[in-house]
Amino acid sequence: MDEDAAGAGEEGGGGAGSAEAVATAGGEEKVAAGSGGSGGPSDGEKETEAAGAAAPTEVVQQKQQKQGRHGQGTGKRKQKAVVVETLRFGIVPAAGYWNYKPSSTLAAGHVAKACMKIHEALEVTGTKLDASSTAVDLGAAPGSWSQYLSPLVAKVYAVDPADIDEEVLALPNVEHIRKKAQDVVEAMTDTLDLIVCDMNIHPDQTTQICKDAIPMLKKGGTLLMTMKFNGTGRDKSVAMERYRIALGSTMTNIDCISLFANKSAERMLVAVKA
Repeated sequence: MDEDAAGAGEEGGGGAGSAEAVATAGGEEKVAAGSGGSGGPSDGEKETEAAGAAAPTEVVQQKQQKQGRHGQGTGKRKQKAVVVETLRFGIVPAAGYWNYKPSSTLAAGHVAKACMKIHEALEVTGTKLDASSTAVDLGAAPGSWSQYLSPLVAKVYAVDPADIDEEVLALPNVEHIRKKAQDVVEAMTDTLDLIVCDMNIHPDQTTQICKDAIPMLKKGGTLLMTMKFNGTGRDKSVAMERYRIALGSTMTNIDCISLFANKSAERMLVAVKA
């Protein structure tokens, strides 16, 4: 306490004025301010104590205000995340990437996130399917591509010796055929509008299997197959040209697409039966 304040307290006789001065100034010397009194707490001390009792409430209110502002900010970020989630094919602007959730609602509703590839491939290639279309999924297990195609077509044949997920088998228009692809060609000749293949094998094998399956396609039918290359090189043009030749003259509009849903070494080959 400075000397002027002490002198004022002595001249005041009761110390109440000095206590008020200290309390008004927000002073921390409550005991010293009341030392000029004769016993009980002065009015100044009471005010100081009341101010001290109110402080925790003010702190709580300040915290609540901060939390409210923080909550509002969080809400804005969540809203931004929803906008990001609706962007197609996983394209995310730089400003929103920090809040991007790779597992989209589409993938979350299927047995495997590989469904993102067929979703993107169908839209990019403009492949038209309707309630009268039929499709075969070669190497279907666990069944995410068959599951995705189910609401788009009349019938999906999920061809794979391995097990298909129970959720996919429960779909009324999905039929699991426990055979290898080459064993179902004869029974399905000229019956299909779409052949899809996402087998985890070398592109040479994928191309041969799909080439053998071409007779199953109707004229104008579409072939979509994932080519899973080895290594990290991005230029697959030489290899893709070889596969175009291998498919033969019965397939036209052969193209190689790098999908956003593809891994770096994957490509989507699309072709239409002449």
